[in-house]
Amino acid sequence: MHRVKLRVPASYKFLSPVFYLTEKLIETFSSDEKALAVFPLAVQEIMANIIEHSYQGREGEIAIMWEVDEEGIEVNFLFGGRRVEIPRRDFDLMKKMKERRGRGLGLEIVRKIADEMEYGKKGGKNWWRIARKFRN
Repeated sequence: MHRVKLRVPASYKFLSPVFYLTEKLIETFSSDEKALAVFPLAVQEIMANIIEHSYQGREGEIAIMWEVDEEGIEVNFLFGGRRVEIPRRDFDLMKKMKERRGRGLGLEIVRKIADEMEYGKKGGKNWWRIARKFRN
């Protein structure tokens, strides 16, 4: 397993660099075109969620760690700010789309892209974990 660690300001300006790094790590270790096409979007969505809902425009920092090998990729986020509210598992994506109500859509999309998604709070810090197995 290879680890890459990065600390970035909780700013939308860093969404593209984090997306790009995720994409390059997948390209380096896998030929899974679907993972390459969708998993960086899931990483970007989690980061945007942290910026919007945890920091709410306040300054802060997000520590990100990628763990990747030929089997798959896992991304962990560690951050301060407010606790994130997670939509229930019985969230109906199609119903929300028909109602044109956007709250919770991003996380539901992450659930569809990632094989695993977890959120928690420990020692005064929030954390997210998302992972995907490669299907080469």
